[in-house]
Amino acid sequence: MTQKYNQDLKKGDKKDASSVNEDIVKKYIELFDRLPIGIYRTTPDGKILTANPAFLSLLGFSNFEDFEGIDVNKTHKNPDDRKVFMKEVEEKGEVYAKESILVDSKGNEIIVEEYAKGYKNEEGRVIFYEGIVINITEKKQRIKRIEFLNGFKELILNLTTSFINIRLTDIDDRIVHSLQSIGTFIGADRSYVFLFDDKEMKRMSNTHESLAEGVSSVIDELQDLSTADYPWWMDNLRKNKAIIIQDINDLPPEASNEKLIFSRQSVLSLFAVPMFFEYQLIGFLGFDMIRQYKVVDDDTLELLEITATVFANILNYQETEQEIIRSKKTLEILIEKRTHELETLNKQLKMIAESSNDVIWTMDMKLKTNYMSPSVFKYLGYTPEEYLAMPLEKRLPPESMSKVKEVVTHELASLKSGKSKSGEDSVIFEMLHKTKNGELMWGEVSFNFLIDADGNPTGIHGITRNVHERKLAEKALWESNERFKGLVENTSDWLWETDTNGVYTYASPVCEKMLGYKTNEIVGKSFVDFLDPKSRKDVLSFFRNIAKSKKPFRNLENIALHKNGRQVFLETNGIPIYDIKGVFIGYRGIDRDITEKKSVESSLRHSQQKLSQHLRNTPMGYIEWDSNFEVIEWNPAAQQIFGYNKTQAMVSNMIEKLVPIDQRDKAMSIFPRVTKGGKPIRKVNTCLTRDGKTIVCEWFNTPLTDEADNLIGLASLVREINQ
Repeated sequence: MTQKYNQDLKKGDKKDASSVNEDIVKKYIELFDRLPIGIYRTTPDGKILTANPAFLSLLGFSNFEDFEGIDVNKTHKNPDDRKVFMKEVEEKGEVYAKESILVDSKGNEIIVEEYAKGYKNEEGRVIFYEGIVINITEKKQRIKRIEFLNGFKELILNLTTSFINIRLTDIDDRIVHSLQSIGTFIGADRSYVFLFDDKEMKRMSNTHESLAEGVSSVIDELQDLSTADYPWWMDNLRKNKAIIIQDINDLPPEASNEKLIFSRQSVLSLFAVPMFFEYQLIGFLGFDMIRQYKVVDDDTLELLEITATVFANILNYQETEQEIIRSKKTLEILIEKRTHELETLNKQLKMIAESSNDVIWTMDMKLKTNYMSPSVFKYLGYTPEEYLAMPLEKRLPPESMSKVKEVVTHELASLKSGKSKSGEDSVIFEMLHKTKNGELMWGEVSFNFLIDADGNPTGIHGITRNVHERKLAEKALWESNERFKGLVENTSDWLWETDTNGVYTYASPVCEKMLGYKTNEIVGKSFVDFLDPKSRKDVLSFFRNIAKSKKPFRNLENIALHKNGRQVFLETNGIPIYDIKGVFIGYRGIDRDITEKKSVESSLRHSQQKLSQHLRNTPMGYIEWDSNFEVIEWNPAAQQIFGYNKTQAMVSNMIEKLVPIDQRDKAMSIFPRVTKGGKPIRKVNTCLTRDGKTIVCEWFNTPLTDEADNLIGLASLVREINQ
């Protein structure tokens, strides 16, 4: 058909057609030479047949003649990779988007995507390969960079959350662990924290240090340094400037002292960021490179500044808590001293009071009174003479008289048998006495036998103390305890007591409702027996330490196991208890079931984490605006689309930067439209990037409202739709 068509052409038409074909060939050659992607054709054994300038430039050659004798197999980092690739092309006919690593004329590695096709002769043998090569090195580097920054952000987030609810004694170890993690991630050989000794920043010390394997420690050499010796360093920190030194040999002359100390430590490169707390410079976070030179980029530096802020808050919290502990210890010492003084004074006052109020007396072995102190008048209303004239059975009610005879007879028998010796311990008992007006009064009787030279008892001397008020108080206390017992048994909190080893000596009935165990199943067992095995070690260690110091504790959270096996979260408060002699005998406290509260907190925390992760990882840009169109949230995808990082977005007027001037009025009308309609609005418009490119974006704008349903801003999802 083509041949017939050509025969029908006129001579003039053939000439015109030939001219057109020549133009097409020229344009094809021009396109071949100008395409930014590499195009080549090779023989099966790797000899180059043709290649466009882009392919030559990719491999570092300026003309085809220099490249003509090069074995294409050797342009691959691993020549065997080329052979495997060609074999795959031969088997499949063509291969798409195959990643390979090439090496240019200077030895630089280039990552490419390769598209190739094999052409065969009539016998089915491949006679040449033809392919396209696209340089994706920069793309790969960008992806690797994004992965690095995302990994760093995740690391900082994990390190930050690890400080939540941390014990004060574990903070220093956790900071060193964090320094090690960050140092390893960014490739630093030595990571450290310096703190200033006071607000005047006259002296500083290296307080925390983490080292890569094989790197020597310098923390002992960097204690109590005078900041006046390092004016260049301090001037940068005071101005809140990060210090980045790619090569210490490039330090300015005014940093001679800094250069000297870094040289002594074999530092090649370093960078440091200041740590501020409430606008006060408290120290700096630093990283040394010993084995290689290194420079930090803006994104990594921004993350290190966030880390410095976290460390500043943690270290300030640690210092504040330690100061509170020091103040508390000082106060406890002062209280203890004052308490001892008061106890001594009370004892002296008590001795005076007892000598004037207690009744001192003596009797013969027939229980006839020989002496009675004047204080009997205050106690019973009798004068000593009146009381001495009355026989004992007239002075005491029958039950008390029987008590006296019983006690004396028992003690005499014990004395004669050698089981007790007079004078070692007083015999003490309580009994009722008759007053002159006929009332009964409780008295505490304490006595010893008088012994002659032969060891025989010759009389009795003793003291009677008025304990009537105490007995009444004890009765009232018993009644109060009964009322308290009723209250305890009906409260929703579990009240308990333990001995010094943490073994329950009392448990209110609420324990059965809370843990499923009855009181008799708990009393006699250690609190550890009812804890979740995972928390036993930590809680037991805490109890041993607190019991050793005999201090109260509050809001201790722990996990117990219900009798049916489910976890029960408890909040525990306890105070030390002492016996009448002041001896520490255990703890008394309250457990409150906070399982529901912990569940709510956990659900809220997981929800927030999922939302945060979603916003970080969504491929669409996420932006939040306040009512003045100021940015208050800006995710990584937004940065990737427009080129501005979060900090730049939050401090700039992004409407002016993102929207062309002729479309701003239309963009600003979004807020009134959302306010009026209260519904999401979809919009497609032209936007500007940081590097000046114009792109087309699709926006989904949703109103944000407060609890009163007042509009407070917009949430925007945006994606580029240039394609």
